[in-house]
Amino acid sequence: MVLGAMRRPLQRTFPHVRFLSPGWLAGLTAFAGVLSIILILDLTWYPFEVHRVFIFHYFLREHDTAGSVLVIAIAIAAWLPRTRSRALDFVEWLSRHPWEVAAASFAVMCVAVFLAAHNHPLAGDEHLAIFQSRVFAAGRLTGEFPPELVFRLIPDWYQWRWLIVSEATGEVASAYWPGFALLLAPFSLIGAP
Repeated sequence: MVLGAMRRPLQRTFPHVRFLSPGWLAGLTAFAGVLSIILILDLTWYPFEVHRVFIFHYFLREHDTAGSVLVIAIAIAAWLPRTRSRALDFVEWLSRHPWEVAAASFAVMCVAVFLAAHNHPLAGDEHLAIFQSRVFAAGRLTGEFPPELVFRLIPDWYQWRWLIVSEATGEVASAYWPGFALLLAPFSLIGAP
């Protein structure tokens, strides 16, 4: 729908560029969606059950497959005959108010993540960013654990792979670059990471 609504303005702006017809774009998008479903099912060992131990495979199978089906449905809906409808009026309104739409989308997604994840990091990467942001919010560059408990608190396979650990001092730092953690630090300081 967006490409269909934007096709004429793009053709006026770039008259020398030949754009694909909406049918071709819808077909290519649907093909990409089907291909992604096939690849996801192959990667996650379909028809075998995916255990939550392999959390990324579980998310791929459970969530990204549904997202691909939605993309295929949108592509088919965009290919259907176009008449002036409320949907196109809505898309046109969205295109005239991009900043307002972006701000509202950001706010809605923040609330949705807060409600869905219950303000809890789900993946190890998220845990490390939150850990490092809390360290920065406390005014330090490294976290500190009792040196005698470092190896009991942090598994061997986790050390030096995701956390950099000092046995002598008990200092711990994330192996990731600190940029995102620095952005989160003010929110960690007020208790809303």
